[in-house]
Amino acid sequence: GKIWRYDCYDIRKFKPGEIDTFLDIGANVGSFSLQAKVLNPTAKVISLEPCKETFETLLINMKQWKNTGIECYNICLGDGTLMYFDKRRHDGMSKFLTTEETHKWPKKYGYTIESKTLKKIFDDHKINREKPYIIKMDCEGGERFMRQEEFLEESLDIIRGSVQTMMEVHVDPEFGGSKDQWNSFFDKLKNTHELRLARWEDKENSDKRYIYAPVSEMPYEKGKMQIELIDKKWIGPWPGKGK
Repeated sequence: GKIWRYDCYDIRKFKPGEIDTFLDIGANVGSFSLQAKVLNPTAKVISLEPCKETFETLLINMKQWKNTGIECYNICLGDGTLMYFDKRRHDGMSKFLTTEETHKWPKKYGYTIESKTLKKIFDDHKINREKPYIIKMDCEGGERFMRQEEFLEESLDIIRGSVQTMMEVHVDPEFGGSKDQWNSFFDKLKNTHELRLARWEDKENSDKRYIYAPVSEMPYEKGKMQIELIDKKWIGPWPGKGK
């Protein structure tokens, strides 16, 4: 898939031993978690997937690889409350909503799942914030909880401490956040991290991978955008070696 072939989360540039922990939020069937472990065998890899059916497939995949040491948990990024499963045709596009959000969009929802804030995830899983860590988020709008006022500063502090954070950002005033809200969020990180937007270098060439280009702000009013925030200390000839 695109994770292995195109390195769409841009982690091949890191050498084995450089990263202590990878946190995979929205792991799906585990492709990114496995890629991170293969490229960085000594790293701690934590894999979070909220969809129960997909989580079962994730566990099966981990068993097939045997003894990876990847930690897998059936939870989602949220506000700490139980979240309601909003099933979509493709499991990878399913969402999890708060009780308040289910009242806003009434329908018959599925099961509930435990949610944790970003800080709670770091605390509960004892992620060492003094050592290099990378965060990947692809959680169909779950990233919106980091912008909530009560979680904003602690989430920003965690991202500021990351070597790299990759996110699929859902820009939608109704669900996910507006362009202005996200640009305000990223603006608070500009002193420590460079914002990059993913694009294809050449869609006609199947060997081309995702290219991350620096941007000053999110360019689009609505839609899904894959972004990367990289610590500026890791950019350049040393110590980042061109990252």
